[in-house]
Amino acid sequence: TAGRAGLESPRSEWSVEPTWVPDRSGQREGVRAGVPSMAVPFFGDQYFWGDRLTRIGVGPRYIPQNKLTAGNLAEAIRELAGSSSMRRRAARVGARVRAEDGVTNAVHALEGYINEWYGTNTRSQAAG
Repeated sequence: TAGRAGLESPRSEWSVEPTWVPDRSGQREGVRAGVPSMAVPFFGDQYFWGDRLTRIGVGPRYIPQNKLTAGNLAEAIRELAGSSSMRRRAARVGARVRAEDGVTNAVHALEGYINEWYGTNTRSQAAG
């Protein structure tokens, strides 16, 4: 399930509304700040998140660390710096991410899963 800002978790059935944003390699900060970002993945789910940045239009195609060269890095930086559409899209996505109430939404999502798994109603009074 996609979050409101257009990102989703690697395991979509675990998706938490609003959005799961990458957090290991600094892309989360770029997305939240509303600036274009790029990934240089080298392990695990970093490839997934690098691809998500490209698919939602806030970054160029990721460059795997073992294929990183001065040339392809310079090309990616030129794309980041020169794309007004990427900057506009990043600004829109960043504004949506900053406006989301992630804690409340995560509580509601977890309660929903617990209710589904155990057939109980655990909706938090505090969360609304």
